[in-house]
Amino acid sequence: MSRFFCLLIPSKLFNIDKNFSQKIQERIKKYPDKQLILYYSLLNLKDFASRQDINLDIPSELYNRYHVLDFSFYFPDSEFLQDLLSWLANIYSYGNVGLLTYWSDHRQRYPAITLDQTGKIITDLSVKELTLDKIFFVPLKQYI
Repeated sequence: MSRFFCLLIPSKLFNIDKNFSQKIQERIKKYPDKQLILYYSLLNLKDFASRQDINLDIPSELYNRYHVLDFSFYFPDSEFLQDLLSWLANIYSYGNVGLLTYWSDHRQRYPAITLDQTGKIITDLSVKELTLDKIFFVPLKQYI
């Protein structure tokens, strides 16, 4: 079993900016810690949920609303996340972003990933301190 981190970003960003995938890739490449580039992937939530090592128990209507920016083993610092969320909010401030620290295991020997309704702001917590297997949503408008 391994511990991973990802962000759920609104799919609407891809409709607003047709070059969003390339722009987020460029943004990540600018980050000083080059390990981030090695570990991240971008996929839609439905594809993320269909992976054999993921045990996801969330409403299916969310599948079309979000994409997953999966950082795998890499846990970015709060400064990077704050900067990324601020950048996303400048593109689309009406959505929510989900933060998730989860277990990954092909045998699925871990609890299902569920939704968490906590209302903390990202500056109040570290990615490493997030509750495992709970998707924590924050509104993008607080990062403008």
